[in-house]
Amino acid sequence: MLIQKKMYLGSFLLLLFALIILSGIMQLVVTPIIKNDAISSAKLQAKVIGESLAKDLAKSATLTQSLAVVAETLPLQQAAFIENIAPLIASGKGIAGGGIWPEPNKMLPSAEKASLFWAKTGNGQYKLLDDYNQPDSSAYQQESWYKNAIKANRGECVWSEAYVDTVSNVPMVTCSVKIIRDNQFWGVATLDVDLASIESSLLAENNATGTYNFILDSAEQLVSIPSIRNTNLAMMSLTQVASKDSSLKPLVSALQNGNTTVAEFASGVVKNDQSILVTYSLAAQNWRSGVIIPAAIAKKTVNTLTYYLYSSFIALILAFVSVLLIFGNRLVQQINTTTEQVRMLVQGRTNSKLAVRGSDEMSHLCVAINDYGDHLIKILEQIQAEAAAVKNNAEAMDNLSNNSQIRTQELMEENNMLAEAINEMSIAASSASQDVLSVADITTQSADLVNSGFDVIEKNAESIQLLFDKLTESSDAISRIAQDSKQVGSVLDVIMNISEQTNLLALNAAIEAARAGESGRGFAVVADEVRTLAHRTQQSAGEIETMISQLQEAASRGVNVIGQCREYSEVVNERSATTRAQYESIVTAFNDIKERSSSIAVATEEQSQVTENVKNLAERIREISVQNASDAEEFRSVSKDSNSQAQRLYQISQQ
Repeated sequence: MLIQKKMYLGSFLLLLFALIILSGIMQLVVTPIIKNDAISSAKLQAKVIGESLAKDLAKSATLTQSLAVVAETLPLQQAAFIENIAPLIASGKGIAGGGIWPEPNKMLPSAEKASLFWAKTGNGQYKLLDDYNQPDSSAYQQESWYKNAIKANRGECVWSEAYVDTVSNVPMVTCSVKIIRDNQFWGVATLDVDLASIESSLLAENNATGTYNFILDSAEQLVSIPSIRNTNLAMMSLTQVASKDSSLKPLVSALQNGNTTVAEFASGVVKNDQSILVTYSLAAQNWRSGVIIPAAIAKKTVNTLTYYLYSSFIALILAFVSVLLIFGNRLVQQINTTTEQVRMLVQGRTNSKLAVRGSDEMSHLCVAINDYGDHLIKILEQIQAEAAAVKNNAEAMDNLSNNSQIRTQELMEENNMLAEAINEMSIAASSASQDVLSVADITTQSADLVNSGFDVIEKNAESIQLLFDKLTESSDAISRIAQDSKQVGSVLDVIMNISEQTNLLALNAAIEAARAGESGRGFAVVADEVRTLAHRTQQSAGEIETMISQLQEAASRGVNVIGQCREYSEVVNERSATTRAQYESIVTAFNDIKERSSSIAVATEEQSQVTENVKNLAERIREISVQNASDAEEFRSVSKDSNSQAQRLYQISQQ
């Protein structure tokens, strides 16, 4: 995969991974935190609503307690009660009405019902009503609020259930405090608190926060729960609410469980949305305030934060990816340019250079590649020069190996000729030895014949003549041996010269092979072998020269001896006429001839042995020459290979 595609893929994966991480953080970290913050905020909201209501109710309770205290101290005169109680009731805030409810016959003798109750009129004034004292009205002493006050402690406010006033149709709640006079229960002081303001306050809070606030009294009756449904659920008990709207059953169940302060609901309590319930208890009134938070409101902050985070993060990622792609594409372009430059170097176009722009890492890389290209060009130029030198040396070595092969062939031919000449000399020496032995035998026979009789003298003379002839032939043969020995010496000189030249050539070849380095190692081995063989040839030629010198010396002595024999034979031939007279001298002479013939035979045998040795040496020289020729042929083959390699190297260096 190309780097550019990898960058695109990496950028996409980076964006995707960042979104996944951000989504995970929002869902696993931010959402729970903000949800808890929303719940905490709702708790605070419920507490504020509850404490505000509790504060208002506490003020009403305090005012009711004040009414009870005043009623306990006033003289039992209606005028005094009217004068002092009415201003207190009018001083209260949110008071729909209030009054004093005495026991029968306590305020007025023989009056079962003598209550003093002031009701707030439409113009905001309080009017003293006598409706509850009429004969046709029910006895107020039988009302639950009255009976509950009797059971309460002195000064304790007993709150009634919330109710809707039948006259004003306004939700109210009544605080009842019993009155003690003369340590006896005397009656009850009450204040009716108008709860209509709670509805408007909760509705304003709903509109401001988007939540649903409610008040639940001690009888589990919803005092107010505006806006949660189109129908009015105020002043309904929880059981009635559940019966009227089944979707609110989860809310009813949670509220009926008095220990529940926080509860979460699925879609239903709030239409088409999940919701959270938070409640706050008013201990003094045993009421509860509560807030129902729709999930949309609870998550509004999360959604807003998510939107801005995603927007900012995506913008940053896109900016980062854009910068990455811009610089990545620039990097890819520089890499492509660098690749093209390297390809041009491979093609031999060494005059092109990479353009260097800026001072970043890629610019440093371009400079390094240009420097490397220059260095490579210098190396190639050096290789070209060295290749030309190797080529010339290889050609010269090839010529030398060719000449060495030719000279080795000539040396082998000369050695063959030398071997043939020495073989002939050996044959001649063997023949001379046989002749000398024959002369010795004849001389012995002559001596025997002389000893046996005079008659043999003539034959002896003939034998002497024959001996003379044979001695002449022996002299000629030995002379030829001497001459052949001189020729062998000349041939040995040629062999020595050729060996020296071969040694020099091998030395030069070894020097050239050392220059050639690794490619000339095999050639160096062959050159060393040739030099060794040349040295051995020189040693063998020296030994042959020594033997030939000995042979020449022996031949010279043989020639002298034979010459003397000829002289003696001439003397014998000249004196053959006087043989009779000098018989004893002849016998002595024959004995001398016999002894000398024996010496000649021994010398001839030695000469034959020397000749055989020379023959063996010549054969060895021939074998060495053959080996030299084979090595020269191999050297020639190696030289050709080296020359071919040098030619190819030179051609490569020219590309």
